[in-house]
Amino acid sequence: MLSSALFLPSPAQAGEQPSHSSSGVAPDDEDDKAPASALERARDLGLSADDVRPDQQKETTLLGKPLILGGELSLAARGRSGYDLQGGAKDDDVRIAPEAKLEAIWLPSNSSVVFASLRAEGENDIYRQGRNRRNSAGLAIDNLWWLKTGLFDTPLAIQIGRQRLRERREFWWDDSIDAVRIHYFGKDVRAYAGIGQPLAHLSTQGRMDPEEKGLLRIFGNLDWKWQGRQHVELFILHQDDRSHRYVPGELVERSRADRRDARLSWVGARIRGCVKPGFPRRLCYWGDVARVRGTELEYDLDGVNGTQQIVDAVDRKSVRGWAYDAGVNLELPLAFRPVITLGQARGSGDRPGTPGRDLAFRQTGLHRNDGRNRGISRFRTYGEVLRPDLSNMTVTSAALGIPVGNRSWLELIGHRYRQPHADNRIAGAAINANPAGRDRRLGHEVDLVASHRPRSRWEFELTAGAFRAGPAFSVNSKRWAGLLELRVDYNF
Repeated sequence: MLSSALFLPSPAQAGEQPSHSSSGVAPDDEDDKAPASALERARDLGLSADDVRPDQQKETTLLGKPLILGGELSLAARGRSGYDLQGGAKDDDVRIAPEAKLEAIWLPSNSSVVFASLRAEGENDIYRQGRNRRNSAGLAIDNLWWLKTGLFDTPLAIQIGRQRLRERREFWWDDSIDAVRIHYFGKDVRAYAGIGQPLAHLSTQGRMDPEEKGLLRIFGNLDWKWQGRQHVELFILHQDDRSHRYVPGELVERSRADRRDARLSWVGARIRGCVKPGFPRRLCYWGDVARVRGTELEYDLDGVNGTQQIVDAVDRKSVRGWAYDAGVNLELPLAFRPVITLGQARGSGDRPGTPGRDLAFRQTGLHRNDGRNRGISRFRTYGEVLRPDLSNMTVTSAALGIPVGNRSWLELIGHRYRQPHADNRIAGAAINANPAGRDRRLGHEVDLVASHRPRSRWEFELTAGAFRAGPAFSVNSKRWAGLLELRVDYNF
């Protein structure tokens, strides 16, 4: 996975320190200095996800204590074409998505922080070929948590509430969950462990996802900076779906149907770092390995009427999967400082002839697969158009990144997709077509990401992608699906 490499923003390359990055992870070309205050601890965890807030924000008081207000206004316009991979299909669409975030940071004491963020968003189809236009809008509480640092005069801290669980490559997780988490902030070692379960649906858009109800999560991460900018990380996640188990013949409401229940455990490790060997000017690397074990129940549901389904059968499987993701990016010693990135990621697939066992890797459900190489903007690391999960999938990637001045970046990325075992589905894919299940060659994709961050509080990003279907799609082989998206952000 070439494009989820290391978190190295171009402002640091340009010799400028970014504003409140709130990214949840420090760039690899910094010394990972331990923050001193509770607010710096909170920013280190990621107050505003990957957004860059200005240094000067609105400050006032609440109950006599400092209150910092900020947020973001954004507008995205996206056009898609050919996602059905069928000749003559009328499936083009154009959508605009406005969004506003309001964030509040309250400092009730020198050792504690309360953070809350509210998001208002909408999605509006301004053109939808051959189908009815869809519009939606709503409010949601993204985060609402309390952090207490310096527990017992130690590097320990506790965080309680709806919080963003995030790691730099978003292979494991990048989502907000209700949890209690204990942090350790050491000089060369940082770690956390926590437990969480959804408590409430804090959004005006629909109900809680049935697959989230009763889902207990136990998670942990350890990051050891063993030398200079070299890191070793360990990850662990256990998910236990404690929701109601269906039995054959049971009637289920369509709107509340949960097609899968599982008890799964993931463990994995990561190495990452940067060195300056002279040639290339800088070499950064990453490597992830992961495995998943557990059991999964899959329910076969048939419709009874417009509101109910009946459980026909329950399929119980033993899950045994693995995955890796590794690569390097090289900054060449040329005047315009190009960066070449090479990588490959693979998630195991289920082999035929293994009844009762599923050997396919599956990601955690908290993942996003969103990263960057050495540029400004993050993008989908397994492709902007196809966007697959790393399950029964091999993605081989190459990219060329070029800085344009000090505040702009161009990234050209190519992906090749193969299934280890030919199947008639692609986990997590964004396109509306399925392969025939007789050929492993899924196709290729080319993406272009252009980003610009001027000295003002604005950010601009243009993303274009094109996927060409391979022989796995049979009669739809060689057809194209395309995406064009423009996003404008204003931070305050």
